[in-house]
Amino acid sequence: MENAFYLEIYAAGELNYLYHQYNDREVSVLFNTHYIGSHFMKKILIFDIFLILIYSSISYAAFDDMGIGARPMGMGGAFVAVADDANAPLHNPAGLGYIENAAAGFTHVMLFSNLVRYEYAGVVVPLSVAGTLGASFGMLTEKSDIYSEKSIALSYSKNLAGVLSLGANLKMLNNGFSSSNPQVSGNPFFDNKTSISAFTMDIGLLAKPVKGLSLGLFGENLVPVNISLSQDGDEKVPMNLRFGLAYNLSGISASLQQPALKETLSTTILSVEGSMRKEMEVNAIKLRAGLESWFANQTIALRAGYRTKKVDETSSAATIGASIKIPVTGANIQIDYALQVFGGDIQDKLSHRASLSVSL
Repeated sequence: MENAFYLEIYAAGELNYLYHQYNDREVSVLFNTHYIGSHFMKKILIFDIFLILIYSSISYAAFDDMGIGARPMGMGGAFVAVADDANAPLHNPAGLGYIENAAAGFTHVMLFSNLVRYEYAGVVVPLSVAGTLGASFGMLTEKSDIYSEKSIALSYSKNLAGVLSLGANLKMLNNGFSSSNPQVSGNPFFDNKTSISAFTMDIGLLAKPVKGLSLGLFGENLVPVNISLSQDGDEKVPMNLRFGLAYNLSGISASLQQPALKETLSTTILSVEGSMRKEMEVNAIKLRAGLESWFANQTIALRAGYRTKKVDETSSAATIGASIKIPVTGANIQIDYALQVFGGDIQDKLSHRASLSVSL
């Protein structure tokens, strides 16, 4: 379930959904202790529990590596050694150095019956020998519109002799609660401050030492960022280290005689990835694997992937995805879709991602 947990709470005759990423034990203790009394008090206490759970865990939950982009997610999120489209700033900015044409991408994510939404937009602009520039914006919101996270990144990458590319993101992170909500604006918890912004940076490396093989390394949030809304708080967004390899089967396909199989294998990518990020004072380990194949003269793609995460317990998810390219005059339009199926005992096991990209 990617360390996410949500509650379905009946209060005052209505179903209210409260979502964020936090530890099941905290939910159980706080909920059993405080969820008592009249319907009115229940609504107040539920909201307070929501704030406590979000904020007590925000040091490891905020700006989580949730996997953005329908194409990367269709491959299980194993994209650090691929990173060859407008999703690159989020997965490995070094990949921008291998992109030859200007591109833009847009993604819409729905998690857990639309309890959580994520919107992303990115653009890539190659500058010939000067390198490649990129810019991206991401925003996470939840159904009640109380809490949000925003990220703005400026990216740069330089390709060195075709075998190595280096890249970096300069990011502004913002998180906060809606000041228009009376239970937020009147709550002393926030010390008269309902949002905060801070800057950090990412550094990536992408190497292609031999034909078909790519090696990726990405260090995210390398500058410690304090996102605490309390004057005395110290809540850091943890560093995330990702590393992986991808292999294009074009080298194997060269010796084949069957045209259809040769075309499929020449556009098939196998990718594996590992990552490590501190959560709940321990290192969370994530493993991802995926594949992508294109068919029908590279107009249709199919993908499959798998991802697993180990913190205190192990969670996993499987993904499938597809794409279609629509050529128009002077540009290519690509529509991507990915379906993620979570393991474990949760009510809604599905999340959906849809992306639109344009390359010139």
